[in-house]
Amino acid sequence: MALDRSILPDGLSVRVVVAFRNEEACLPLLLSSLSRQSFPFFELVLVDDHSDDDGLVLAERFASHFPSSAVLRSDGVGKKAALRKGIAHVGSAVSSSDVLIVTTDADCVVPDGWVEAVVRSFISSATHFLIGPVRLRGSSFQALEWMSLQAVTRLTALYFYPVLCNGANLAFRRSEFLRFCDSSSILGSQCASGDDVFLLQTFRRFRLPVTYLNSRFGIVDTFAPSSISSFFRQRFRWVRKTKSFHMSFSLFLAGGVLCLCIIMILMLFLDLRCYLFLNLSLLVFELPLFLRQAWWFCQWTSLLWLPVWQLLYPFYVLFCTLGGWIVAPRWKGRIVRNG
Repeated sequence: MALDRSILPDGLSVRVVVAFRNEEACLPLLLSSLSRQSFPFFELVLVDDHSDDDGLVLAERFASHFPSSAVLRSDGVGKKAALRKGIAHVGSAVSSSDVLIVTTDADCVVPDGWVEAVVRSFISSATHFLIGPVRLRGSSFQALEWMSLQAVTRLTALYFYPVLCNGANLAFRRSEFLRFCDSSSILGSQCASGDDVFLLQTFRRFRLPVTYLNSRFGIVDTFAPSSISSFFRQRFRWVRKTKSFHMSFSLFLAGGVLCLCIIMILMLFLDLRCYLFLNLSLLVFELPLFLRQAWWFCQWTSLLWLPVWQLLYPFYVLFCTLGGWIVAPRWKGRIVRNG
């Protein structure tokens, strides 16, 4: 049974905020999927982060036919500034006492029941920050790493110690976000990226409840980088922002994975049999997690790459770590120096 507007608590409205930069090719897919939502009672706010292509024109054209929507131009630079602009915007929800902010990325596609699944989960729990699942399309090989990250996201959130999230599928109250902004309390504000994980760390710092959107109707699809260079630029950005992590457990996890990978590489040259045994042990340990995530995302074919991925993973982690420390990658036409 679909939700109607009356299911929302008094004074609460829903706003979907999308920040975009140079996404002319991807925006039509996202906007088309947003137009098919089973819960249409939301305000759509699209914020342009100084695009060099025709993304802004596409957004304005779509908004002219979409009820309760707005297209804004960011005053600052970067995704974080664009999101703040969209969240702080006073639109059709001006009479509401509070707004449920739902975010996704411009290079994503959302299912027809996405907004409904988010609203259902948010209002049926005592959460203040909702983490949603994100699935990678376009590369079975890359999907393996993505599934492992999503498994960590899901399990840590379900066991009340969330360490990861993705800005392609988040929800939180506007009033709480603005309170953090006003007090300059959002962690990682000096980093160019990390609008998602640093916001999660901020909510946890204030001891506000965090919940996982445990519904297949809420799975958002994103797409693999189109080239090897763009793939590694993305990973280098991810590594650079770990320097500003404020949660000790997150740093412990990242450091533990790096140390294990270094040990495995050394083992390869010192004792091949021990190296193979360690790989096999890890594969046996991780296989249930990959099976569960492959079932959850319906991506069984990715598991065929698992033995290859297992052998390459230590070298991949070491390369990305060194690259993230040394290289300031270019992302969407900008040099990312602070992660």
